[in-house]
Amino acid sequence: MSDIKSRRQISLIMVTYNSYPFFEDALNLLQRHIVDIDIEYIIVDNKSPDKETHKCLDDLKAQNNPLMKVVKLDNNSGYSTAMNIGVNYASFDTILTFDNDVFVDADANAYFVEMYDLLQKNLDYGLISPLFNKEDGTPDINYFIKFNIYTMLYERFSRIFSDKSKYDSLDKLSEQPKDDNGCIGVRFVAGQFFLMRKSVYFNIVKGWDTRYFLGVSDTDVCETLNFYGLKNVIYPKANLVHGGSKSNNRAPFIVTFENYKTFAQYILKWNIFPFVRTVLYRILFSLPAYLEMQFRKVNNNKNVSD
Repeated sequence: MSDIKSRRQISLIMVTYNSYPFFEDALNLLQRHIVDIDIEYIIVDNKSPDKETHKCLDDLKAQNNPLMKVVKLDNNSGYSTAMNIGVNYASFDTILTFDNDVFVDADANAYFVEMYDLLQKNLDYGLISPLFNKEDGTPDINYFIKFNIYTMLYERFSRIFSDKSKYDSLDKLSEQPKDDNGCIGVRFVAGQFFLMRKSVYFNIVKGWDTRYFLGVSDTDVCETLNFYGLKNVIYPKANLVHGGSKSNNRAPFIVTFENYKTFAQYILKWNIFPFVRTVLYRILFSLPAYLEMQFRKVNNNKNVSD
C-alpha cells in the first residue's frame, strides 16, 4: 500500500432497514471500485424484520474483517439515532454517511479521492457531496441552493408530475459561482452522501438531532453548519447513482408521514422557537433595561445599586 493511499481513510456509515439486496449491491460496488482509499464499513441495522437482510448482515459479520463492522440495534430508533451510533464506531478521522441505495462505478474512485483531498485542504468546508442521477438517468436533485418552505413544497410536489423542476435546478446550479476548487456552495445537501471531518461532526454538529425519526435530519445538519459559518458544497464534477429510497418504498405512507412530521419539528427548531425566544428575551431583558434607564434619568443618572 502506498503512503498516499494509507493517508486516505474514510469511515463509511450506512443505516439499513429491510434494505436487502440494495445495500449488498452498494457495498460490493464500493469494494470493487474504490481502491485508492481505505474504507471502514460500519453497517447499522434498525431492527429489520426482513430475514434476508439479517442473513446478509450475519454473512458480513462472519468475515471477521476489522474494516467491516455490523451493528444490530435492539429497536428501530430512527435514522438519526442509528447514524449517531454508527459514527461512534468510526476509527478514522473522516466520515461518510452513505445511503444503502447509492451505487458507484469505476469513475467514482477518482471522485472519492478528489473530494477527500478537497475536504482536507479546505477547513471552511463543512461537508462535500457529489451530484446524483436516478437509475433511469434523470437527475436526482440532492441540494437546495436557497431554501424556504415555498420552494420545498414546490420542488416536492412538482416532481410528482414532471422532471422539469429537476432540470431547472441543474440549470440554476450551473449559474452559481464556483470556488477555486470547482465546488459550488449551497444551502442544503441531502444526506445520502455527506463526506465530512469527524471533528466537525462531534464539535460543531454534535451529532444528528435524534428528534427527527426520518427525514429532515440531514437538512438540520446543514443548517447547523451554516450557522457556524461552514460551507455545504457540491462537487459537480462527480456524479453517482441514487436508487431512490428503494427500501422506503415498502411503506410509502409511513415514510411520507414521517417526512412531513419531522419537517414540522425542523420549522419549530429553526424558525418558530427562535422567534419566540427573541420575543421573550425582549420582554424579559429589554423592558427591565428600559425601566432602569428611566430610573437613572429620574435619579440623576445614578446606578441602580447606589
